[in-house]
Amino acid sequence: METRGTERQRDEAAREKQRERRQKAIARAQAALEEAEGEHDKKAAVIQAEAGVLKKRSRAEEARWRK
Repeated sequence: METRGTERQRDEAAREKQRERRQKAIARAQAALEEAEGEHDKKAAVIQAEAGVLKKRSRAEEARWRK
């Protein structure tokens, strides 16, 4: 038969393991979020660069047609 102290220690150990699992899950989620944000930033930069090229090309076409 377990004493209250032993049961309490076992419960605390279980809570600590659960806390650790939760912290690891949070860390994994945070890392995934940071990676996704980095990928998003890269893609957004490419899109902005392409938009700049298209605007420049559009202005050149407009200038050519105005002549």
